[in-house]
Amino acid sequence: MKIKALFVATLLIVALASSAGAQDLLDKNIHYFHPTVDGSGLIVSYGSEPLGMFRMYYGVFADDALNTLDYEPPPDRDTEKALLTNQLALTGVFGVGLWEYVNVGVAVPFIATRAFDADFGEVYPHPRADEFDADDPNRPKGQVIDGDTDSSALEDLRFDVKLIGINRLARCLGVGAVTTVGFPVLYKENNFVSDGGVTVAPRLVLDLGREWWTIVFNGGYKYYSRKSRAALPGLSAEISSSSPGDYNIEDEIIFGGGAKFRFSYGSELVLDSKVLTFANDFMGDSREDYAEVMAAYRKYFRGLNFTAMTLGVGAGVLDGVGSPTLRVFFGLARDLKQFHIMTY
Repeated sequence: MKIKALFVATLLIVALASSAGAQDLLDKNIHYFHPTVDGSGLIVSYGSEPLGMFRMYYGVFADDALNTLDYEPPPDRDTEKALLTNQLALTGVFGVGLWEYVNVGVAVPFIATRAFDADFGEVYPHPRADEFDADDPNRPKGQVIDGDTDSSALEDLRFDVKLIGINRLARCLGVGAVTTVGFPVLYKENNFVSDGGVTVAPRLVLDLGREWWTIVFNGGYKYYSRKSRAALPGLSAEISSSSPGDYNIEDEIIFGGGAKFRFSYGSELVLDSKVLTFANDFMGDSREDYAEVMAAYRKYFRGLNFTAMTLGVGAGVLDGVGSPTLRVFFGLARDLKQFHIMTY
């Protein structure tokens, strides 16, 4: 009981401390490629499949995304450039079944390397430059990415709990619920890899399947303990006349899904999608919303303890932060539950 109380208190302290920060350039995690931690469902959309009591799923995914953060340079702002031009990330996932109705897991995402537009500092000064005198030697010389943004960084950890109401493998129709808690471990302002505080994202899982196909839908809500207004010009529509070009960091609606087709024994074609939109302005402006579609080929190797290899591509379909021009990804995981699928 004391351990649980200490854990809850720690979450509250992090949330409250981070919410007291000043206005930021863009203090938000914009890496939205989140493979499922228990290997269920599609790519980023969860399914209702259980792991089974104390059975495990673990692996690593790499994704390389182009042009995930755009801005409009002055004076005319009639053109758009990419501030974040390339980002290579690694995500380790681990899940375990506590019993037939509960899976738990964790994702450890890491930005291995990334590149920024070198001209951005010449276009926009550091947002805190006005706090210093013009001749102050400590006055920031450029934008925030010059001094505060790392070329590699550890993202927020993600902890998952999945409750399985109806198992699709047993009933053809599946129903479940997944709650993901995001927790910053090495938070650094304006580093584009952390939400600054604790986030909680419950979602509903629905899936339907037969031996050779499965359809999946996820829908939920993402709560941000730290809400703010970002001041990177050109990221979104003019939210208010007093703050043109600002970007709200607010709670979001999450939804998406897709299908997979087993065209041979142990081989799958997977189609998936993910959308984030402001809860207070549902699909109000494409520059405020993230949306991406993905396609992948997945192969299972039974001789290697059901190792699953995933190779795929993704592309953004809206203009919001995090939507890439192109994403390629590759994953290797040990998928013990695949034994049940192959004997479906």
